[in-house]
Amino acid sequence: MAKTIPDGQAVYIPCMGDQVLIGPSKALGTVAFIGETKFSDGQWMGIVLSKPEGKHDGTVKGHRYFECAPKHGIFVRANSCVKAPGEMPEVSKQDTLTSSHPPASPSIPAHDSRAAVEVQSKLAKAVEEVDEVRIRQLLPQAYSLG
Repeated sequence: MAKTIPDGQAVYIPCMGDQVLIGPSKALGTVAFIGETKFSDGQWMGIVLSKPEGKHDGTVKGHRYFECAPKHGIFVRANSCVKAPGEMPEVSKQDTLTSSHPPASPSIPAHDSRAAVEVQSKLAKAVEEVDEVRIRQLLPQAYSLG
């Protein structure tokens, strides 16, 4: 998705399932995880690479964030990604937020009510603040809670 910043320049914000190019080698991959991790502070994107140019299988320091073949997984910051050529046309924010098909997501067990309350609270705050990036990060978790 592209977002326009005050100077009128479009900024690409990757979403779950987007095909992206990573780093100087422009390795092709698909976004499989967006969110916080246990291995480092801040927001990260887990990418499933099309070739074995990665560092792992979606597991880092014993925690599984997504699944892929060995050496096909890598974590990057969103600003390290560019939209892969040939991607589907961009959809509006409204289309994305009202989609009837929930995206695949890193899961929070449905029986974990404390996690459900936490995700709901974070999502409500993100909606209140119209924080599109945070909404996109929290929606997969919210969908997995049912």
